[in-house]
Amino acid sequence: MREQGMASFLALALMLVLTVLGLSCLLFAGNSRQMTAEYQREVQLDLAAAGALEHVAQEACCDPAALQQNDLSHLYEEERLTAFGPLTLRVAGRQAAGYIELTAVAHEQHDARWQRHRAVRGILVEKEGGYVWLGRIL
Repeated sequence: MREQGMASFLALALMLVLTVLGLSCLLFAGNSRQMTAEYQREVQLDLAAAGALEHVAQEACCDPAALQQNDLSHLYEEERLTAFGPLTLRVAGRQAAGYIELTAVAHEQHDARWQRHRAVRGILVEKEGGYVWLGRIL
């Protein structure tokens, strides 16, 4: 009789260990999926900001006079509606000796408590009455 009780106890303990192990695997998989989605969203915001930066750089290289006439603090602004909510893209510039530093920001607001944004920067060098795009900087 004692051996049967001990076998039942061991079987129950083994089932408990397997249940805990299964639940921890489910939690780990759920967290991994959430982290992957967060990383994907960060990359999408980075690419959106880089796209806005490239757009302004392309316009400046094609038409340098337009960049000189505009206020550098508001070079580009766009709002898009995405699956994650409204996305605002802004590009501003800062004049320095011989170049313009551009900064693009992609800003997304889920609710009043949660906001996400990515900023990228790039350099436009003045050359022969126009601008040459050197690319993104860190």
